[in-house]
Amino acid sequence: MSHVPARTTPHNDPLVVASGGWLTTRAQRKAARDITRTRLRGAVVTAREVTKVEAVADVAESALLAASEVSSLEAALVQRNHHAQARLQLIADSGSSAMADVVLRTGRSL
Repeated sequence: MSHVPARTTPHNDPLVVASGGWLTTRAQRKAARDITRTRLRGAVVTAREVTKVEAVADVAESALLAASEVSSLEAALVQRNHHAQARLQLIADSGSSAMADVVLRTGRSL
């Protein structure tokens, strides 16, 4: 059995139309290349946007966990010293606000 090489373009892209035939005209080949480039650009843009979403999600998750820890510590300290409740709440709220600001800036910068 002999091996028949696949017909390809100079860029090594096989160009087969939906009907099963080869693209024979220059216009058909150009259109196929343009479609391929457009699809690749779309895939790259999608991958970039997904990466941005994942980065923001990671920052938000870290901030949520840290805010939870701050709240737990605040509650434990209030139990030990009721007179410090207002100060502890102010500190915890300030820290949580700063974390929220980091999440917002991350979303804006990407």
